[in-house]
Amino acid sequence: MTPKVMPVMVSFFTYGWTQQCIRCFQDWFPELKVLVVDNNPTHKEQMKHWNWCGNPRSKWNNFYPYCLAEREWLEQQDNVILIKPDKLNDRQTRHGEAIDLAVDWCKNQNFDIMLCIEPDVIIKDVIWFYDLLEPILDNDMWFTGVEMFSKNKNEIHTKHTVKPCPIMVRTDKIEWSFNDVIVDRKYYDFSHYVYHKFSERGRAKRFKKDFKGFIHSWSGSYTNFISNQRHCPYVTFL
Repeated sequence: MTPKVMPVMVSFFTYGWTQQCIRCFQDWFPELKVLVVDNNPTHKEQMKHWNWCGNPRSKWNNFYPYCLAEREWLEQQDNVILIKPDKLNDRQTRHGEAIDLAVDWCKNQNFDIMLCIEPDVIIKDVIWFYDLLEPILDNDMWFTGVEMFSKNKNEIHTKHTVKPCPIMVRTDKIEWSFNDVIVDRKYYDFSHYVYHKFSERGRAKRFKKDFKGFIHSWSGSYTNFISNQRHCPYVTFL
């Protein structure tokens, strides 16, 4: 039986990167849709309750129009399935909660494998996709991902961790909440946790080198944009 794979990503102040990622993905995988969890604020007043990484809220407020443009663009794409968290009492939805929502959707729609990507990636071929998929199909792995090595002990990424994207994970083996794993918005924690959880049972594989056809820029959110002016070079800003 051919497994059903659902690519998943979260949009959160990622205008520009989101557009290029969706277009790029469709060029190489025209038969697949992408499930996008819209984690952007729904109205500007809501943002006064949020606190992100110590950045002054006034700076984030300046980028609110991009959130609206990002959502509007996603709603118009035929290859996008857009779902939105229920932001109760205007509380910010954590990244882990957004991933949980994607997991539930995949399970309810009978998708066997969840492919986690992020908006700030560039795709140049399909080989990486099948490299991730093959161990799951042929060796009964439950998780596949790419290993990361830190060159600086002071960096947040520790030696022998696993990158948050791209990873593939069997949805029927996910029995926990990603929100319980991700702490202080350290997105890499969830893939590291899942890998070790599955590796204990001999059901996880991580590749030692990056995939040549898959480039993760680590510049997706406006945390980087505000501090480093590293915006997406592929889309004209408003």
